[in-house]
Amino acid sequence: MWAATAAGLVRIEEYAIRRAPPPGVARLLAPAPGGSAFALYATGILRVGDNVEERIDLPVDPARAQADAMDAAPDGTIRLRIGGKGYVRPPGGPWREEGESPAPRASIEHAGETWTATRGRGILRRRKEPYFRAVRLPRGPRVHALALGADGTVWCGTNQGLGAVRPDGTTEAWDSILDRPLGVVTACAVDRQGRVWIGSGSSFPGLYRLDADGWRHLDDIEGHVHRITVDPSGALWFAVLHEPGAPAAAERGAWTFADGQFRPAPPNVDLPSGRVYDVVARDRRGTLWFATLKGLAAYDGPGLVTHYLPALRSPEPGVPSGQTREVRTLLGEKVWCLCAARDGALWIGYQLSPGASRLTADGVEHFDVDDGLCDGNVWSIAEGRPGVFWFATGAGLSRYDGLRWSCFRNEEGLGEETIWPLLPLDDGTLWMGTLGAGLVHLDPRDRTPPRTRFEADGYGGDDGTTVEISWTGADAWFDTPASDLRYRHRLDGGPWSPVTAATSARVTPPAGDHALEVQAIDRFGNAEDPPARVVIRIDAPSRIPYVVVAAGAVALVALGFLFGRARRRPATP
Repeated sequence: MWAATAAGLVRIEEYAIRRAPPPGVARLLAPAPGGSAFALYATGILRVGDNVEERIDLPVDPARAQADAMDAAPDGTIRLRIGGKGYVRPPGGPWREEGESPAPRASIEHAGETWTATRGRGILRRRKEPYFRAVRLPRGPRVHALALGADGTVWCGTNQGLGAVRPDGTTEAWDSILDRPLGVVTACAVDRQGRVWIGSGSSFPGLYRLDADGWRHLDDIEGHVHRITVDPSGALWFAVLHEPGAPAAAERGAWTFADGQFRPAPPNVDLPSGRVYDVVARDRRGTLWFATLKGLAAYDGPGLVTHYLPALRSPEPGVPSGQTREVRTLLGEKVWCLCAARDGALWIGYQLSPGASRLTADGVEHFDVDDGLCDGNVWSIAEGRPGVFWFATGAGLSRYDGLRWSCFRNEEGLGEETIWPLLPLDDGTLWMGTLGAGLVHLDPRDRTPPRTRFEADGYGGDDGTTVEISWTGADAWFDTPASDLRYRHRLDGGPWSPVTAATSARVTPPAGDHALEVQAIDRFGNAEDPPARVVIRIDAPSRIPYVVVAAGAVALVALGFLFGRARRRPATP
C-alpha cells in the first residue's frame, strides 16, 4: 500500500512504514501494475515501485490547471480529471480527451480493506468486514439476556420481547405469547433438553418455557427474575430481585429447578439480601455463589453461609450471626455479576464500585480503570477461550488474558459503549448485547502476533555498568496501534518482567555474553513467538593496570632499598 503524505511518499508494508523516492509532495495516488503506484506531482506523474521508476507528462501544461482526480485500471491505463475535463492514457500511449472523468475518491479498497486519507489524523484503515458487526434484531434495541441453543441459535431477551438469531443469519421474534404481551425479557436460558426459559417481573409474572408443544407459563417463582443459569449437572438457577427492605426469609432471592421441581436456594438458609443478581453453581468444590445487593454469599453447606463484604463498611443488621461467617475483602457491596473460571477462580463484578475482583483460595485481587478496565461499573464477565476473560462495562468492552488488558470502545465499531450481557462461543467469537444498539458480534480474526525491533544490533559495556536497551514494536498491518502494544522482557531466560507499555529496559549483567528477550503483545493477546532477542556483551575488567601498579610498587620498594643502602655504606678512606 502506497500513501502520499506531507513529508513525501511512503510505502506501508506489514510491520513497517518505509519512505519511498522521490522527495516532494504527491497530491494523488493510484495503483499501478506489479505492486507499484502512480503518484501525481505538480509537474507530472511518476510510477514508483521496486526497481520501477517511470515519468509520465501531464496532458496539459501544469501551470494552466491542476488535476483533482486520478484513477488507474489494472492494465495500467490512467484516467485524470483536469479543469472538469477527462483524460485517458493507455499504457505506453498518448493522452486523449474523453467525456467521462474519474470522480474524486475519499478512500480506496485494498486486500479486502478500506483505506481513507484524512486531514490531521493520518490514514484510517478499516476491514470491509469489521471485528464488530451489528446484528439488527426484530425486537428491541436494548438486550438484557443472551443464551445459546444446541443448534447454534442465539436467543436474545430484549426490552420488546424475545428474539432469535438463527445460524443462517435469519431472525425470529415474539412480542406476545399465550395471548399475553411479553414486554421486557430480562432473563433467558436453554436447558439440556433444548427448552428455552425466559423470565421477567416488570412485564409478566413468573416464567415461560418453550417446550416441544409450545410455550408454557410457570408461576412457581414470584418477583423479578433477573438471570437464569444452567450448571454442568443440568440444573437451572434463578436469581430473583425483591424490593429492598423485604425480609430475606419471606422473599427468596434465589431458586433452583431440578428433577422437575422448584426449590429455594440455598436450602434452609437466608441470604444477606432478597435481591440476588447472579448465581454461580459451577465451583469445582461445589460451592454455591450468590451475588446480592448486600455483598457476596457463598454456601458450602450444610447450613453455613460465608458473607463477603467490603473491607471498610459495616454489615447491615438482619443476618442471623449463627449461620454466617463474615469476610471483609470486597471492593463494593453491590455485587452484580459473577464468573466461575476454569482455573477455579471466581471473578466478581460490581455496580457503584470501581472495578472487578478475582477471588482464589490464596486471596483476592482487585482491578480497576488504572489496570485496563474501560469503566468501574462491570455489567457482565465471561470466559471465552481458556484464560481469556471479557468484561462488559458502562464505557466499553474490556479483555484480559492474564498478561494484558485491552479496551474496545465506540470507535472500534461497538455502536454503544454500555454493554450487557456477554455470550462467548467456542470458536473464539463473542456475542454481546448493548443497552441501545441491539446485538453485536465480535470476530477477532487477528491471529498474527506483533514484532519487536531493537534500536541497535547489539549492546555492550564494561563490568558493573548499567546498559539501556531500547526497542519499538509494530503489529501486522497495524491492527493494534503502536501506542496500544505492550511488552515484557527477560534476561538470559530468567523470569519475565510485568507487561507494560515501556519500550526500554535497564540491566546490569556481569561480565560475559548475555541475551535479552522482548515479547510484544497486541490487544487480542497475540504474543510474539519466538521473542525478539538481542546480545549484550559485557567486558571483564582488564588486569593489565593492576599488574603495572604492582610492578611499579615493587620497583619503588627496590629503589628505596638500594638508595637507603647506598646512603648507609661508609666512605672509602
